[in-house]
Amino acid sequence: MGCGTNIVPGFNESNKIKDPALETKISYEMSKSGDTQVPNTIATYRKVMNKHFKNVKGSNVLDYGAGLGVATREFGLDSFEPYSKKGFEPKYTDPSQITKKYKGIIANAVLNVLPLTQRTEAVKNIGNLLAVRGKAVIMARSKSTVESVKNPKPYEDGHITTRGTFQKGFTQKELIDFVKSILGPNFLVTPSPLGDVGVLITKLRETVEVESYEGVREYGGVMDKYRDVGMSPGDFI
Repeated sequence: MGCGTNIVPGFNESNKIKDPALETKISYEMSKSGDTQVPNTIATYRKVMNKHFKNVKGSNVLDYGAGLGVATREFGLDSFEPYSKKGFEPKYTDPSQITKKYKGIIANAVLNVLPLTQRTEAVKNIGNLLAVRGKAVIMARSKSTVESVKNPKPYEDGHITTRGTFQKGFTQKELIDFVKSILGPNFLVTPSPLGDVGVLITKLRETVEVESYEGVREYGGVMDKYRDVGMSPGDFI
């Protein structure tokens, strides 16, 4: 299982409790998401690499929430992990350190261990870090798997387990809709058969903010630059 990320420092508990009648003062320390790391994820990484990144150099693929670093050791992937355990030193421990655009990104069982604010920021970061025409595979725990946990404590849109870790399960439609709602029209989001539930994201174009296409035309040759990243005049109208 990939590790969750403390992407938004100073996160405060939300009031979004499933059942107000059960509302209790539950504090959640994001570093607890590191306790979800397990060593038996390599089979899933092998399937993802074989299916989507077979001919991509390992250093051009980012393991986002690398957990114990099993994929880094086997495939030489770049790794982002804020809560690394002894014996693994990830390349990045904070999203602000990452300036490279990647041809591939893998997030294996990361979103399900993140409360809503951090989960949203994780998807935004993955979109921003993808190169145009790059692909990201996001896999999460299914709703049925997570809801089988005994004695959960409601927290936001998920719950706290008896181990003190946050979990949020998804149906495939819920995962697709969630990712689409954050990334918008510059990304293609489709189902993936990998993981409990998964999505494949393809970055179609960079998001460029301009006031109008007429304004862009004043700078001769600029549109050729946008076409190089998959854009067209219609994107500005």
